[in-house]
Amino acid sequence: MEDKSKKPETIAELTGREIRLRNLRPPFKKGEKVKGAGHPKGQRNFITIYREALKKLALDNNTTELKLENEIVAKGIVEARKGNYSFYKDTLDRTHGQATQPVKVELSAEALKKSKEAIKQFLNKNLE
Repeated sequence: MEDKSKKPETIAELTGREIRLRNLRPPFKKGEKVKGAGHPKGQRNFITIYREALKKLALDNNTTELKLENEIVAKGIVEARKGNYSFYKDTLDRTHGQATQPVKVELSAEALKKSKEAIKQFLNKNLE
């Protein structure tokens, strides 16, 4: 009779249930700090800074934030029609996100084979 408590040595020895459970485990222990994860505490993102600037400019110019933003968009359109897209594009990208960028990857059969082997070695090494 085989020992069920024995730890599998390769990914191939894991059962489907063990793989699913392994994927559910959190990648880090509670309280463990991850170097370089996220942004520094207290750092504000662009949209927060943009909205605060709009609010301040609206107060300083005795207008509303909506009217001010409409003026900025109108100015951006005028500039874009002249061929200057940079400010308008940058602002839209930062406030609404960039359009999806396609990624094309070409692999030779040899490169694919090497990648598979490297993944297998990595999984076997880190499964222990």
